Amino acid sequence: MRKQPNGDSWIELLKELPAKPLDPTAEQEILRTLRQAGASSGREVRVRGRGRGALRLSLLAIVAAAALIVVASLSGIIERADGGRWGAALFGSRPAGHAAEISPLFDLLDKDGKVVYPDRLRGIEGKIAFSEYPGGFVANSGTTVSKVFWYLWGDRQRLNGAYLVAKAVSLDTGKKFALNETRLNGPIYGADANAVTRFNPFPSKGAWRIDVELDGEPYGSIFIRVKDEYIHTESSSFLVSKDDAETGATETSLIVQGHDMPETLDVIVQPADVSGQARKLTFLRAQEYIQGMEPVTHYSGSLEFDAPGKWRIEVLGEKTTVEVRP
Repeated sequence: MRKQPNGDSWIELLKELPAKPLDPTAEQEILRTLRQAGASSGREVRVRGRGRGALRLSLLAIVAAAALIVVASLSGIIERADGGRWGAALFGSRPAGHAAEISPLFDLLDKDGKVVYPDRLRGIEGKIAFSEYPGGFVANSGTTVSKVFWYLWGDRQRLNGAYLVAKAVSLDTGKKFALNETRLNGPIYGADANAVTRFNPFPSKGAWRIDVELDGEPYGSIFIRVKDEYIHTESSSFLVSKDDAETGATETSLIVQGHDMPETLDVIVQPADVSGQARKLTFLRAQEYIQGMEPVTHYSGSLEFDAPGKWRIEVLGEKTTVEVRP
């Protein structure tokens, strides 16, 4: 029969577990919650008592709590008593495939505390944030990351002129890529430093962590969710993410490669598993311009789906399918 681990074997077992470093906020919140849990159960862990036995019992309690924290961190999520979760926002790293706590949106304020742009910044309020594209970032889209503003708060002497490097890590696949590098400028609005830049496109949808360094030193991490790519064919793209395809009418833009295109463009939509129920939607030409060194024509119109399910879309003889939500 296997013996129940004693204090020394618990310690040895704990040493064998992989390291899972916590950031200071995580550490304090977990310790605070452990204290509250002890209080609610009528027990309190103290390194007090008479002799070595009391100290050993206290050590066992601490080791057991630490083991629970490590095991829970390995699973990526800790359930809290209030129904919430500790997740990616608390741990410096986490396995792929777990839900992330997305960093909040908040207002950009001027130096007098007045709102400049409401709900426009995503990040860590009072420390670091960036301006998020309306509707969020979209996978494989250069449009949604073409103009991004960084805003930082803190020691102006340290921040002004600092070199910022941002790396993105997919929490679903573990894939990493260089998101952005830029040099910070001085104060603007209520922020102590800023930069205008562009991000490299995100290669896939899902939860991502953006790790930021200033002059080679870690500064903060921001958690975001990237939407699925735009609905598109080989040479045209609707500015609607596949995640946003839903029943009803959605006013949108249609970007088509090339110039000298017709004034109107017909878009054919029909349920993918039903024949003979096609609808023709007319898009109107708005303007022509150069995008990424390529000529494109911008159309506007309404993309309409009558019911949920898989739909086929045809533009200029090219077809694609999309799953439509209720």
